[in-house]
Amino acid sequence: MFFFAKSKRYKAFSKVVFPCGIFSINEPLIFGVPLMLNVMTLIPFVLCPVVVVTLGYVLMQLGVIAPYMGILGVGSMPPLIHGILNGSLSAGIYELFAVGLSCLIWYPFFKMLDNEALKEEQEALESHD
Repeated sequence: MFFFAKSKRYKAFSKVVFPCGIFSINEPLIFGVPLMLNVMTLIPFVLCPVVVVTLGYVLMQLGVIAPYMGILGVGSMPPLIHGILNGSLSAGIYELFAVGLSCLIWYPFFKMLDNEALKEEQEALESHD
């Protein structure tokens, strides 16, 4: 959203939620877009965590990623740092990969929301003229 939004609504909103998202505080995004009870975001909202957790589990079972130690109190750390504190550098690198994978899953659905908002903004501008 921060990098690819074209509508004014999501450009402005992303500037507010981006700093929160870096530290894994996603409630402003979940309830601000809103992602909850939104039919257009149901698929990525359910699919993304399933894909990321399943892939992480498989990579841990294969020995590619060191298992997490489960240290409490690091939930608000950015992805790379969180993984390093909870396990190893491999876990931190996977978390960065998981962020990228999540972005790929969410992108088409966000583009639909953004295009809809852009269309609404253009219609509002045309009706004021």
